[in-house]
Parts: sequence; structure tokens; C-alpha cells
Amino acid sequence: MCTIAKLKIQVLLLPLATSEVGLPVGCENFDLLPSAAQSDNLFAAIDMLKEPAEKTLRGLSLAPSCIISDNGISWTKNVAKRIEFTKPQSSGWGKGKTKASIRRFVRRQESGKGAYGIVVNSFEELEPKYVEAFKKVKDKKLWPNL
Repeated sequence: MCTIAKLKIQVLLLPLATSEVGLPVGCENFDLLPSAAQSDNLFAAIDMLKEPAEKTLRGLSLAPSCIISDNGISWTKNVAKRIEFTKPQSSGWGKGKTKASIRRFVRRQESGKGAYGIVVNSFEELEPKYVEAFKKVKDKKLWPNL
């Protein structure tokens, strides 16, 4: 746990079931995939984290106030709703060409609609007009993170 200005920030580590979806043990990000064709397998493993994540969040002694999640992890919106707190969501990448990637893209877009706010890879000092315009377009709270 990291304490910054009396704000308690917890990072929860959950085991990723890579072997259950046909990936090598330890293959926990897209850079480590043996082949780009196995990205659906990695997304399947990520989707399997929903239940353990919710169980872990519910078991915390300090109740969470938010989840910071990539929109590739579309289930965090529903977990946040069930636990009854809001979810800032960071923007991610675009839609792929397979049916599975298109479905995943649609889920990410739907997940983003329910987000309380967005963490963006930018900072106001570098791109003030972009940050201002993005806030207006998204009509959500925005947190530049760089």
C-alpha cells in the first residue's frame, strides 16, 4: 500500500490463469505473447479475473473508492456497480479485425459510457487545449496522469 498525502492507494495482484487458456505460464501481457494470434487467449484469461477481483475487493478491510482500469477490461464497470462505487477508466486501443476483437471493442465502448471519469496519458502543461476539448467532448471528469 502506498500513502500519498494521506491517501491510501492499494494495488491488488491477481494470478492470471494463462495455462487454462492455452498460454505459457508467465505470459501475462501482449508483449510476451508467442504470437499475436493468441491475443484472444490473453483476453479470455483477463475475463476470468472478474470473479476473483470482485471477491478480493469485497474482502478488503478498507473499502475501495474507485477502480482504475483499462477499457480492455470491460467487466470492471459491472464490478464497480455491484460494489457501489464509481470507476474512472483509462482509454485504450482500437478495434481489431476478428469477430472476438470487435465484440471486445463494443464491450469496451459500453464500459466507457458508464465510467465516472477518464485517466488520460497526457498532462495539461503539454496539451492544455486537448485536455480542455476532451473534457467537453466526453462530459466526464478527466485526470491527466503524466
